[in-house]
Amino acid sequence: MEAEADYISKTSPEILRHILINVVKEDGDVAFFRLSLTCWLFHDVVCDALFRKDAHFTWLNSVVNWSAYSSDYKEMYRVPYKLTSCLCCGDLFKDFPGYIGDGRK
Repeated sequence: MEAEADYISKTSPEILRHILINVVKEDGDVAFFRLSLTCWLFHDVVCDALFRKDAHFTWLNSVVNWSAYSSDYKEMYRVPYKLTSCLCCGDLFKDFPGYIGDGRK
């Protein structure tokens, strides 16, 4: 197991980023949580705001044919999610202003 972790840590950050974006593309937004718990390296990549935005739109574009919708529809639903703090307990949750799906094509 130690050799595998060493192999992953020596992977270029850009290559790792593309691999993890493909994981999100296949599994949907739920992959963010799973990847962030896998290892500290994945956690650091997944917690980057630009990565989350890029991965989210990569997934969204893979499951929705946006050319079939009006520009008003796209403006309303082709938006990134927000992380919002619960006013009662302070926990973060995903606020869904737009399209919701499970990542399946």
